Amino acid sequence: MAETSGIRVLERALGILNYVAQSNERAGITDIAEATALPKATVHRILQTLVARKAMLQDESGAYMIGPTVLNWSDGFRTRTALPNLAQSVLRDLWKETNETVHLTVYDGDQAYYVDKLVSPHPVGMRSRIGASLCLSATAAGRAILAALSEEDLRRYLGSVTLEAKTKNTVCTEKGLLNLIREAREKGYAVENEENEIGIRCLGAAILRGSEGRPLGAVSLSVPAYRLKDPDVPGLGKAVSEAAARISAILNNFE
Repeated sequence: MAETSGIRVLERALGILNYVAQSNERAGITDIAEATALPKATVHRILQTLVARKAMLQDESGAYMIGPTVLNWSDGFRTRTALPNLAQSVLRDLWKETNETVHLTVYDGDQAYYVDKLVSPHPVGMRSRIGASLCLSATAAGRAILAALSEEDLRRYLGSVTLEAKTKNTVCTEKGLLNLIREAREKGYAVENEENEIGIRCLGAAILRGSEGRPLGAVSLSVPAYRLKDPDVPGLGKAVSEAAARISAILNNFE
């Protein structure tokens, strides 16, 4: 029953948002109630919540308009759906330079997903698929994203998850992970050594958005462990870092 009630409230809130978004002028409670066929008291309660979340703004006359939270949703959708197209040429350059598997990852609300993949021409590759989520703490792309978070957001993330051992090699203590994140910040790229998948080593760098450098995603390179030796890591790490920086610049110019 509680779930049904919650869905009903959500449907009503979306109806109100849709009406106000499509209105040519700012809307009052009476207009919204008539357009959505809802009681004024119900509209008022929902509007209070939307205003508190900045999804709606109320002017001095008491009329309502769409708020900055909704604009952020729209901007986030536009940016994320455009990212694979904007990044394509850079990813291909990295793929040609390294002949290894290149991934593009998008980060959204403590979750990261593969949104593009260029497969290595070599016979051994990584078992990954577009749309799949990845573990932030056990992957190079995920660690690069964590390294780009503010200290407050990083601590909040660490306090909300149980670090999981994906393989026998996974660093899954908070102290160990923080050391790897510190190294990623110093070098400009993160590393992972057969910690997400046995036989695969990865390097990743974050794609940063805006003047505050918030992580939007990451570029990563996946290489069979037998082919990636320690002396080769700095050179490939630099290539991944430069690719992420190029995509960040394209993205920020796009916006």
